[in-house]
Amino acid sequence: GFFPCSGSTPVATGIGPGKGYAVNFPVKEGAGDSTFKLFMEQVASPIQKAYDPDIVVIQCGCDGLAMDPLGGLNLSVNGLVDCVAMALDWNVKSLLLGGGGYELANAGRC
Repeated sequence: GFFPCSGSTPVATGIGPGKGYAVNFPVKEGAGDSTFKLFMEQVASPIQKAYDPDIVVIQCGCDGLAMDPLGGLNLSVNGLVDCVAMALDWNVKSLLLGGGGYELANAGRC
């Protein structure tokens, strides 16, 4: 699984001065494109509109892609691209970061 895994830890919504500025969206093993699209539409986009940030940092690790031996998720490369495109449609300065992934073929595609 991934940190913080359950969504029930104190850091799931932030701590100290950051409390209320973090969202943990726990998903079940095998979650794929439709789950992540739902997250972008019903969680991330409303938060972006309410918060109106000057910049968005998008972590595009490939450990959530299907066949990753540690991730246990079923996101396709196209699904990841769709999520990133949705965030870029917010027309906010964006910083895209890579990271994660233990399936070499997936890492090469990302």
